[in-house]
Amino acid sequence: MTTETIRIGEASLTTYVHQISADCPHPPRPAILVLPGGGYDFCYDGEAEPIALSYVQAGLNAYVLRYSCRERAAFPRPLMEAASAMVYIRRHAAADNTDPSRVFVIGFSAGGHLAGALATAWHRPETLRAADATGKETKPTGVILSYPVVSGGKMRHQGTFVRACGKAQPSDQDLRLLSNDLHVDDRTPPMFLWHTAEDPAVPVQNSLLMAAALAEQHIPFELHVFPYGSHGLCLATEETAKGNPEAIRPDVAMWMPLSITWIRRF
Repeated sequence: MTTETIRIGEASLTTYVHQISADCPHPPRPAILVLPGGGYDFCYDGEAEPIALSYVQAGLNAYVLRYSCRERAAFPRPLMEAASAMVYIRRHAAADNTDPSRVFVIGFSAGGHLAGALATAWHRPETLRAADATGKETKPTGVILSYPVVSGGKMRHQGTFVRACGKAQPSDQDLRLLSNDLHVDDRTPPMFLWHTAEDPAVPVQNSLLMAAALAEQHIPFELHVFPYGSHGLCLATEETAKGNPEAIRPDVAMWMPLSITWIRRF
């Protein structure tokens, strides 16, 4: 595996790409763009490299985007960075031995909000223009939402929306514009969603609202709601538990192999 970090505007993109060997040739691999969470306040490391390496182990090329946060988190900046990262991955597909028709996105918490925004806004003229994109270069093949922030309604994660709106008191219009479930249409890619029913920070209703919106538009999706577990479980294994035994949940950890099986269907 080779890795490097490049700049995408003010963001950084770290690549985790399988070594290309003439002795052991391999067909072009699917790729996945990883968007860590952190409430648009920071990009959480537990939802970055450990996730990328899990997908690399499964045979994908992986790319971690550390997008703009805090005072620079107001939309559309993070969305434009994510769209530009998609363009980078596809335009470097030949060099990285990536299949440009199989480029997925995974986001966690606020990163799930960003992934959902890309899924529902990849085709907007301002998105394509900012990413200098043509055709469907910005469109994910599929999107994985992990305990995502979705709705600006009564179940919203307030800090995420404050930073995404760039306002201490977002208006109702601001919240509607950034509620991803309200913008699902027939151009939205398929999704895999997972959440825990007792998530105290981002209520499970966020994933349920997105699933309902996808069903309304007949967009294929897979939804897993695990009964127990806190917010921010990452892999739900010892590797990402930070010494907290309650963050090691073998039942929830099944989300990773389930998502890999889902990706392999494409």
